[in-house]
Amino acid sequence: MKGMKTNETLKTVQSLRTIHEGNFSDREISSEDLQLVLRASVRAANASARQSYSIIVDHAIKEKFSWPGEEVLLFCVDFTRIVDTARYLQLDFDAEYMMQFLTGIIDTSLAAQTAVIAAKSLGIDSLITNRVYHTDLRKTYELLNLPKKGCFPLIAVCLGYPAREPEHRKGRLEGPGVIHHGKYHRLTPEEMDQLVQEYDDPKTYLGLVDDWHDKGFRHYLEWFYAKWSNEVGARVNAREFNEVLRKQGFLNDVTHTETYLPT
Repeated sequence: MKGMKTNETLKTVQSLRTIHEGNFSDREISSEDLQLVLRASVRAANASARQSYSIIVDHAIKEKFSWPGEEVLLFCVDFTRIVDTARYLQLDFDAEYMMQFLTGIIDTSLAAQTAVIAAKSLGIDSLITNRVYHTDLRKTYELLNLPKKGCFPLIAVCLGYPAREPEHRKGRLEGPGVIHHGKYHRLTPEEMDQLVQEYDDPKTYLGLVDDWHDKGFRHYLEWFYAKWSNEVGARVNAREFNEVLRKQGFLNDVTHTETYLPT
């Protein structure tokens, strides 16, 4: 907001934007800059100083999986190093339950986001994608020789320079329903109506598409729920996804699912 205090770090964070497929240039990323990004990435906060992740750095990954950008960093939830080290010391470390997986997701996501911020500070843009587990997971494990236990590919960070500047920076919600002061606050009907209107306003740049009205929808969020969300769900092979997680050991303690509804 105009008049608010800022500094170079805040400017870097506020300038983050996604460069989509086809919008990256062919300009190479120097090995020095790539190493700076990686060194910054591993400085991210992590649970119990374990760094329960691995970063696959391979220039050829983008060709193997048809991902954009000049360099791709694949961030995996990974307990292999931790388990192997414990066994080397003739000790045990149990990584095969859901809480460990959730902890690993947090560690991995923090490392990935830190890489994105570090890259942006060097003038390098990015695309963060979860497409890695929306596609053939077996192929990913095979091509990258990923461990068959305790490892799950979570986030791909595609790095590169833009061929052209995006027309605008995407908007973000920062009001009711996102930031809660004191205690959790469910949106009122009036606030939900305001939220729907905020997404409908083309000046906020909150949505994924601009032509939702041309497609016959009254509101952007109607398109999002009725069209986009269903298409994304159809692209995910839930059976394969759960099978891989179970083989990796992360679902060993999950016997049932409970749904919690407000009273």
